[in-house]
Amino acid sequence: MADLTYQDWLDAAARLTPQTRPFIGGCFVDPLSDNEFPTVSPRDGRVLAHVADGGEADIDRAVRAARVAFDDGRWRGLAPRERKRILLRWAELIVEHTDELALLDSLEMGKPVGEARRVDVAKAAETIAWYAEAIDKTYDEVAPTPAGAFAWITREPLGVIGAVVPWNYALLIASWKLGPALATGNSVVLKPAEQTSLASLLLARLGTDAGLPDGVLNVVPGRGEVAGQALGRHPDVDKIAFTGSVEVARMFQVYTGQSNGKQVAIEAGGKSPQVILPDADLTAAAEAVAWGIFYNAGQTCNAGSRVLVPVSQKDELLGELGKLAGEVFRIGDPLDPDTVLGPLVDEAQLTRRLLPRTDHFGQRRQSHVGGTAGNLRTGSLRHPVRRDTRGGDQACQRHRFRPRRVRLDP
Repeated sequence: MADLTYQDWLDAAARLTPQTRPFIGGCFVDPLSDNEFPTVSPRDGRVLAHVADGGEADIDRAVRAARVAFDDGRWRGLAPRERKRILLRWAELIVEHTDELALLDSLEMGKPVGEARRVDVAKAAETIAWYAEAIDKTYDEVAPTPAGAFAWITREPLGVIGAVVPWNYALLIASWKLGPALATGNSVVLKPAEQTSLASLLLARLGTDAGLPDGVLNVVPGRGEVAGQALGRHPDVDKIAFTGSVEVARMFQVYTGQSNGKQVAIEAGGKSPQVILPDADLTAAAEAVAWGIFYNAGQTCNAGSRVLVPVSQKDELLGELGKLAGEVFRIGDPLDPDTVLGPLVDEAQLTRRLLPRTDHFGQRRQSHVGGTAGNLRTGSLRHPVRRDTRGGDQACQRHRFRPRRVRLDP
């Protein structure tokens, strides 16, 4: 697959006509809700599309389609080799549509298009293929028993899985949920993040093109407080697989108690420290630290946004980080293949980044080497690489999903 030029990507963006309706029962359908929400590109602040804002009725329609597909065995009843063949073909189609998927991901989320191609789309295809290959390599077991008894352990699909994914790695995280759910014979209703619905809708269409039976994979765009809540509370969903914030994860735990006691699998952020020892090569350490926080504009669940460094080495480390920030992490248009650092995903992220920075006593803390807005209209930021903090400061304890480097003196 030939690499495209900056102009090629601009031309492709100008021709873009994405699908915006829910994908239910194997096709795009008119929503039951009249509501819409705009997909605003952080690249330039323009509206890419007006997407159907799925409501409770749309979620119910998708769950019913998934339930029918599961109960009649059109997918779970297929021979393992057939399910494997279809998922492998889906992975192939993802690769064949790399540029289209990467373009949508870049325009919706602001991710540099080169990274979207090399990481998000490529790894999504690899994930689907990996689980496809696992289908005919997963065996039942016979457990050891006393004489006169026989214990057989078999693996069966659960039923309807509700998958709720965030915007920072929309395609990749979707594949982490869809791959195992579909490989084991379940049906799925996917609720993508509002910011990144377009790529997920295309992903579902490619699955049907590959041979997924109608109703096995459904995608309903919508707001979390409506569509997400409806999916979490639906009595005919057997499991929720959620990736997102701790606050919303707790809400899904409540939803399951308010409905059918469904299983809930949660991945909900964290705070990833990087520790620099006194004998470290500071040049190499600075490079690792910089990539740990600046990659994907800091919008990564395991971004290394907390670094502990000996006081005697902090100034040298900060100097190395400052050089890297200016020389390696090129800020620019996410459609430019040379861009390393794109904009934050939306205005809300940018606003949170620019709030006055105070510690847990209400005292302002100090930033060094950047930290201001590079372009307020597009949401790009200059590189903030230092912040003096105390261990009890919220900046040291909460993941901020933006490119802020915290320095905590041990």
